Amino acid sequence: MEETVFNYENIEVSIQEGYAEVVLSREKSLNSLNTETHKELLHCLATLEGMREGVRALILTGRGRAFCAGQDLEEVKPDPNGRQIRVGDLVRSNYVPLMQKVKDLQIPTVCAVNGVAAGAGASLALACDVIIAAKSARFLQAFSKIGLTPDSGGTWLLPRLVGRARALDQFFTAEAVDSSRAFELGMVSRVVEDERLTEESRTVARQLAKGPTMAYIATRRAVDLGYSMSFSDSLIMESLLQDHLGESYDYREGVAAFLEKRPARFEGR
Repeated sequence: MEETVFNYENIEVSIQEGYAEVVLSREKSLNSLNTETHKELLHCLATLEGMREGVRALILTGRGRAFCAGQDLEEVKPDPNGRQIRVGDLVRSNYVPLMQKVKDLQIPTVCAVNGVAAGAGASLALACDVIIAAKSARFLQAFSKIGLTPDSGGTWLLPRLVGRARALDQFFTAEAVDSSRAFELGMVSRVVEDERLTEESRTVARQLAKGPTMAYIATRRAVDLGYSMSFSDSLIMESLLQDHLGESYDYREGVAAFLEKRPARFEGR
């Protein structure tokens, strides 16, 4: 049974079966991000992260026909008669803390991309650990259409997934990438029929919520840092992570379950 645990204006939050589901709900504006939505998301993520025993995985999705259209341009449109909002200031105050929080969240994240993911919305999706796209989903690097460079971590995330040439192609042309092509390029983990997206993402979240949380987060860290490390340094980093995980309850439980030929009962500690 789902239980709504927070009251927000721009997002909906529920917790069930050990995972949380966060839904961007500014449907009329294609779930675009304004300053208030940033504040709500940061508060929500920090709160959920602190509920270690009750929340061990997170689903992020959108309401309606879009996942997230990126920045709400109504909030930043140039005013010929007033003080202009500095775009860089907005990125530093809103997007930097939000994207850093999503990327470093101490529980695994599942993004259910239910429609268009444009600009910062695409980055928000790509920052998650498991990315499940509905067949109708599209990814759009829309920054060049308004004379800007990608932000929100886009220049870090996309090239690592698709390579430099294909990333620059998307950044320069701002052409939409459909779900099938996104899967071919390695941008998403899997593609499902639209009507199966919710259940597929919840199935994955349930599985992750029952898993070894600390091991998931250490694995994410190893993969992300490994991009900038030599092979030798990666070997050492892996050994140090094993030092830490080898002292965890979940390691002891996993070994015991294997030897006793029973399913492991991980607790995320």
